[in-house]
Amino acid sequence: MKVIRKITALIIILILSFSIVIGQIKGTNNIDANENRIGKWHFYLDENLNTITDSINFKYYKVANYVSGRIIGYVNYYYKSGKLYFQTPLKSIDPDVYMDGEIKYFSESGERIKILNYQNGMLNGQADYFYPDGKPYMHGYFTDNKRTGIWKQWDEDGKYGIGGFVNDLPQGKWTFYYSTGSIRSEGKFNNGIQSGIWTEYRENGDIAEGSYVNGKPNGTWVGKYSNQKPCFIGSYKNGIKEGFWKEWDITGRLSQGNYTNNIKDGLWTWFDAKGRKVSEGSFANGIEDGQWNKYDIMGNIIETIFYKDGQRIEQ
Repeated sequence: MKVIRKITALIIILILSFSIVIGQIKGTNNIDANENRIGKWHFYLDENLNTITDSINFKYYKVANYVSGRIIGYVNYYYKSGKLYFQTPLKSIDPDVYMDGEIKYFSESGERIKILNYQNGMLNGQADYFYPDGKPYMHGYFTDNKRTGIWKQWDEDGKYGIGGFVNDLPQGKWTFYYSTGSIRSEGKFNNGIQSGIWTEYRENGDIAEGSYVNGKPNGTWVGKYSNQKPCFIGSYKNGIKEGFWKEWDITGRLSQGNYTNNIKDGLWTWFDAKGRKVSEGSFANGIEDGQWNKYDIMGNIIETIFYKDGQRIEQ
């Protein structure tokens, strides 16, 4: 009997809940004798703010007030939770055409997330975007729904970049900065893709320079330490180290050999700061393999070690 009573109570609750939902729809979405919308209307929306009929899987909803079929006052857009997303007067509805002017958008927890301006039903004028903590994310301008002119965008850690947009794509010179204001990298975009010569700067003063093709490092790249001494020289293929590379440490000691698919492969040789061979050996898929030799300052072998799968073995 207890089980039956529990099931009966659950059914009653579900019926009441369904009745409340139906009642809300009937109580809000009304028309007059001339079939004009009147009073308060609710519309379910998907993630792109398009009106849908699905009252379960909607992402947002909007509420509009009508008098004789005409929208009066602001239309409020809400998250599914009931928290305000934004509000604005509309020129027309379904599809929505916003009135000219500024619209402020809020996160579900109430923080301001963007401020946009509309003209002639499209994004035009200044645009500002924010992180949840209120720090700036992007600042720039739209022309007819497309980003244009100079934009500035920030990472959450304070790093930022400044450059131009044409037809909603990064175009021309862009410069990226550390949070301290020192340059992190600079180069050009072509139709939204990094292209041509780019220079990258480390906070310690080291520099790397080379070409981008189709948005990835390609061809020869050269690196220098802050004292202008060489750091590396080698080639990339679609963003991956390939072929012969030379790499120097800060004291001038050189190592050189091949990369395959970004991994050391084949014979590598190490030299001291005076150019004398110190050691050499082979890699297989990035780990030591085969015979490795160490040399004295006269170039004589003083020790030979054998490796297999990165483990030293006895011969």
